[in-house]
Parts: sequence; C-alpha cells; structure tokens
Amino acid sequence: MKVSLCSAFDKPKDGISDYSGYLSAGLKKYVDLIYVGLDSYIADSDYYAGKAKEANNADICHVQFNYLYFNGSMLYNNRFFTFAKYLKVPLVMTIHEIGIEAKPLPLHITSRIKRELFNRTLFFWNRLSLNNHKRMYNLSDRVLAHTRQQADLIIGLIGHKDKVAVMPHGIPYVSDGDKCLPSDEAKSKFGINGKFVLTIFGFINNRKDYGTALDSLRELPDNVVLLIAGGRMTDKYDNLGYYDNLFKKISASQLGDRVKITGYLGLEDIPLVMAATDICLAPFKSVNGSGALSLYIGYNKPIIASDIDSHQEINSRINCLELFRHEDYKDLLDKINRLMTDAGRIAKLIAGVKEYTNEFSYDKVAARTVELYNEVISKRRV
Repeated sequence: MKVSLCSAFDKPKDGISDYSGYLSAGLKKYVDLIYVGLDSYIADSDYYAGKAKEANNADICHVQFNYLYFNGSMLYNNRFFTFAKYLKVPLVMTIHEIGIEAKPLPLHITSRIKRELFNRTLFFWNRLSLNNHKRMYNLSDRVLAHTRQQADLIIGLIGHKDKVAVMPHGIPYVSDGDKCLPSDEAKSKFGINGKFVLTIFGFINNRKDYGTALDSLRELPDNVVLLIAGGRMTDKYDNLGYYDNLFKKISASQLGDRVKITGYLGLEDIPLVMAATDICLAPFKSVNGSGALSLYIGYNKPIIASDIDSHQEINSRINCLELFRHEDYKDLLDKINRLMTDAGRIAKLIAGVKEYTNEFSYDKVAARTVELYNEVISKRRV
C-alpha cells in the first residue's frame, strides 16, 4: 500500500511536525510512504492543487491537519477546500486541534479599523467557521481524533459516527541511554544543582496554568524550583502577551530565584531536561493531545496533571497520572508534597507510564492507523 502523508516535516518549533516524524517512522514499517511537505501561511491556491496532485500518487492520503498548513485558522482564508477539490484518493485526517470559535482581536493586531470591523462581526465569522468545519470533516473518509471528547465534538458536527475514530496521541521511543543521564550533571547545566525540580515542558502558552504552579511553589520548601522548559509561542495572537505577563507574575510573586525559564529547546536538549526533572507537571486548562505530556510518559517520569477530561481519559486507559483539581493550587500542593515523600506512589506511577508507553507507542499507533487505511480503502471499493 502507498500512503501520502501530508504535513510539515523536520520543522522547528512545530509540535505537529514532530508528531508526523514519529508517526512516519512507525508507518514505514507497514506501508510505502510518499512525503508531501506542507509550509505555513501560503495563500496561493495553485500550491495546494499541486500538493493534492502529489498526494494522488498513492492509494490513500493522510493529512496531519494544522490550520497553518492551509493558510491560517480563519477558514474563510483557508485553502483546505482547494486541496480537497483536486484530491482523487481516499482522505484520512488527523485532527490535532479544533478551533471553531475565533476570539476578538486584541490591541496591536492589524489596523484599528480592520480590528474593530472584525470584532463587531465576530458572530458572522464564527457561523461561517462552524459551517466550514462541518464541510471539511464531511469531505474526509475518516477523521482521527486524539481524545473521546474531541471525537464526540466532530461527530456532533457531521452526524456520522462511523467517520470518526479515536487515535490516542503516540508515545515516542526513548532510548535507555537518554532515560539514564546523570541527574546531578543535568541539574548543574541548568544552574539548579542540589534542588528538587518540578518541570513544565513545552511552549509557553495560555493553555498551561503556570499561575497555579507558582502559587503552589510559594508554599513549598525553598529547595524546590520550577523549571519552565520552553519558549514563547508566537503563532497565535492570543498568546503574544501571555509570555510577558508570566514574567510579571513571577516577579510579583518574588519567586524569581526559584523559577528557571530555558527558552526554546531543540530535540537534542530534551534528555537533559528530563534528567534534571524530579516530577513533571501538566497543569493544562485544556488540551486535545499533548506532545509534552507524551514525552513525560515516554521518559517514564512521575507526572502530576490537571484533572481535565483528556487527562482523565488517559487514566481510564491505564492509570499512570497523579491528577489534581485543575486551578486548585492547594490540591496541587498536596499532590507534590505527597510524591516528594512517598516512594511507593512514585514507583506505581512510573510502572503505569511504562505500561502506557508500551501500549500506545508510535509503532502501535501506526499499526492501528494502517488498519484504518485498509478499512477506508475497502469501503471505497464497495
């Protein structure tokens, strides 16, 4: 079977590109892959017609959907429909994010006249976006979602339960060597030697509740530090001011000497971050499938995560996360204090993430994806 995989590949600061790289390594064991590379924010319709024609050289096309790969999040500017128009083979789409509702544009985004016009007509644009999302998902032979909640939302939009499948976010393979780097040396490289390290990994964005983590840190012993291992997210306007506000909050909390922000990290830096980490934090407010959380699991680290639906869904598969009530810093504080002193609980969590890693590795996700390809192709032939 030949499969056209459409995504960005080897693109820095792009989680979906990272996902596509991991997944393609697994898929190559089962199918012949044709890589159809997509760039971001290209408005030329001929570009997408050409990409669709490249994809037609396979038996089936699999798109790793990112709004940016089809010219942005506003679907009235999006070129996905041009791509779909020229595509002649069955289409599978993995949905990493659903962004139906636009938010009002803040200050300093576009001109004042354009900003005010957009904000006053937001209801119209959101209605158009809703209709376009329905149309986009209906054009796919199969839509893959990382969570049950995400899948149910898509089913509600298109009314076709058999078109949607849950495909949990894959867990990357991590070598024993990368898992076993000396902790003390790693901590020294980040200037936090001798400290107990809590880590929030990944791009700094408003889906992560750093405030709750900072409130907990204030009441933890002085030898506990927070490592924020990531840099500014710049591809969404509602995150542009979030990074600066985080610095202000850290300063106001008088925690500057106990919080370390690394800036953007490449893949080669991740083993050091994980080696320096005693407990991983995932204080998400919302998430569909997190590359950061998948890395925590792949590195077999103890994890404290907010009790949002997607994290509860992970625990319903295999109990591997210590959950705290989201936005409740006292509960997070209690969970941190418990894990700092309960070696037995740490051991159970590590056993859980090892089991989860084995069950939901990218190789196994790839094998399940190929089964879906076969189902789609067989259905088209009937």
